[in-house]
Amino acid sequence: MVTLDDWCVVVEFGSPYQAPELNRPALRGKAYGHPIHRNGTYVSTSRLLGLDTEARRAETKSRAYKLGNPDSEWLEWLEKNGYKMKDFDIEKDRSVK
Repeated sequence: MVTLDDWCVVVEFGSPYQAPELNRPALRGKAYGHPIHRNGTYVSTSRLLGLDTEARRAETKSRAYKLGNPDSEWLEWLEKNGYKMKDFDIEKDRSVK
């Protein structure tokens, strides 16, 4: 299983005319144990199908991820804007909570 460290949730915006619920959340972070990328390489995942920030697990169509430490700047942004990591959790086969 690939581990992501210094990770954060990012949203891939399609078109400015696209409905917000169609935007695609993904993760960005340093990958370890990835079959293609060298350890410590920053990667962006494909669209998230599941994200459990408490269990520190994420899933895309092609891979499962173990989540290490989140990015400190992202944590500061969350606090400043009144969010918690769990606000970005995604139940598999469901939309962002």
